[in-house]
Parts: sequence; C-alpha cells; structure tokens
Amino acid sequence: MLLEPKLSSRPPSGSCSSTTTAETSCSDWERRRAASIVSCHPEHWQEATGIAKALSHDVAAGNPYECDIHSGSWRDSYLKHLEIARACDDWLVICGSAGRSDLGQLQRLELEVLERLLQTRSGKLVSKTGGKLLTFITVGEYRSEQVRYVESLEMELLMLKKKASSSASSCLSLEPHSMCNSHLLPVESRAWTPVMLRVDGCQYLRSFNGIYALHSVPHHGRNFYVRIEADVFNRRSSIYFSEECGGGWWLGMEKPDGKVVAAYNADKEALSPPQSNWMVHTWTGWVLEPTLHILPA
Repeated sequence: MLLEPKLSSRPPSGSCSSTTTAETSCSDWERRRAASIVSCHPEHWQEATGIAKALSHDVAAGNPYECDIHSGSWRDSYLKHLEIARACDDWLVICGSAGRSDLGQLQRLELEVLERLLQTRSGKLVSKTGGKLLTFITVGEYRSEQVRYVESLEMELLMLKKKASSSASSCLSLEPHSMCNSHLLPVESRAWTPVMLRVDGCQYLRSFNGIYALHSVPHHGRNFYVRIEADVFNRRSSIYFSEECGGGWWLGMEKPDGKVVAAYNADKEALSPPQSNWMVHTWTGWVLEPTLHILPA
C-alpha cells in the first residue's frame, strides 16, 4: 500500500502568482534574484560578476583587486554585504577551474568568516536553521546556468507567440452555432483517469523521474499520485493539486529540514496533471523545464 508522504501544499519561496499561466507565472525579478556570490576566485571575478549582473544576482564577495586583506576594514564591509545576501536563497562560491579546493587568498579569509556564521552538517555548510546552503561551483558551471536561463526565456517567448497566434485563429474561426454546445462538460472531465503516470526528462531532480500510482484519496478534489519507488534517501515524490496561493499543480517532496523541493505548473484549470510547461527553481529562480513531461504510463 502506498503511503502518502508529508507534503506542504504551499509553494516554495519565490512562488508564482495565481493570475498568470505557466509560461509567464513569475516576474523577471522573482526568477532571477535567487542567488548571491559570497566568494569569487580572482581569476574569474570579471566574468562571474558580469554573469551575476545579467541574472540580477547579488554579489556580496569582496573585489580581490580592491580589498586590502591586511586591513580589518574589508571584514566589516563583507559582513554588511552578507546581511543583504540573507534575502537570497543560495550562496555561491565561485572556485577556480580545479574545483572546490582551488581558492584565492581572499576567498580563504571569506570562508573563515562564513564558517563562523554557518555550521557544518552532513559535510555541507548550512545555516543553523537549515535554510542557507553554500554551493561551490566553477565559473564554467555558472556560465552554463546563464545559458540555461537565456534558453528558457527564448522558449517562453516562443510559447507566448504560439499562444497569441492560436488565440487569434480561434477568434477568427468562431461560429455562432458553437454556443449551443456550451453546456457540455470540458474534454478533461470526460476523459479516462490514468491509474499510472510516467515522469520523464526532469533534469532539476532526476529522482522525480519514474512511475507514479494513483492514490485512493484525492488532494483538494483532484487526482493525487505517488511515486512507486522511493529514492536513495527513502523518499517518494508526489504529483498533486493545491488550491492555495491561487492554485496549481505540484511535483515534489518535502526534505527533512521542512523545505519543499518541487516543480510547479500554474494550470489550475487542468483536472489531471499537465503534460508539459512545468517550472523548476534553480540558481536563476523559476525557469521552464522544457524536457519534463508527465504522460500515462
């Protein structure tokens, strides 16, 4: 028997407005404010801060070409910048090309400051409340996130153009006799209900991929699915609809620290999980996951 996991029906931070669709559900600022560079390798300072500016990410790290590490003033300035960075979801450490161990002299001093603010848990630096995570990445990985974000914007634009074109065609082809069928139920309500669903193409969290079974008890009046197999941490994600925060579909799970890891679809009219147009929350905020599809198994 499938057990319903403890899931929060509320959206993660930076969630989407109820008045918009999946294609335009988050504002540009909400999608892009999710991260702050709290430390940066001197060789990659110019490029990393340029990417951060393009993504509207915060930069709390000290400029390695301007900071006097022999003076205590840089530390006071750094702490002030970290106070501003507290509003960001992720704190990024831009390493050298050799990875996490490839750090500049100023970076090592900055990490000493961060270690006083954060505590070590499971080999990762997180805050005492479990809400902040230091992510060590190379500038190449950060560059890839910028490319991903630009591709997502291009896909959003293409989808909006297709939607506008489709709406215009529908208005031109509307005939008077079509009104006589307005009493009929929506197609979705007359369609069969799949007992099994398959999630494919989720790159955000690959453990979301797999087969989901229909749960005996609906959630907020609509079908509720649970992944048949648990992941390596014995967690099982779910697909469910929530009426909170304007409504929408969620594919996600709740982590031990209480935070929800999820994909979101703002189509509140769909009676079954939408097949596409799902969004995920990355360093760049909410972006479309174009390869994520949910289909009958």
